[in-house]
Amino acid sequence: MNHPDNHANANVNLVENVENDHGTLWKYVKKLERVENGRGGSVFQCNYCQKIFKGSYSRVKFHLLKVSGNGIVSCNKVTDEALAEMKKLARE
Repeated sequence: MNHPDNHANANVNLVENVENDHGTLWKYVKKLERVENGRGGSVFQCNYCQKIFKGSYSRVKFHLLKVSGNGIVSCNKVTDEALAEMKKLARE
């Protein structure tokens, strides 16, 4: 018998495993679901601060790279070492 929780977990796992060709910083967040708003956004949870946000890859990037003034709070849990690695990935 299928348990509802098992089905929900399977759906979350499917969303997490979807590759996004727009950027490599997706690996630092957990994609929870797609947002059907015509802009291709997702609901995502930061792997560092565990906060949940809605938006596109740009919002992931602004949050993780601590870029202020773009409508999303900067992550205060990203270490300097992780930030340097992410900035390098974002440039590639």
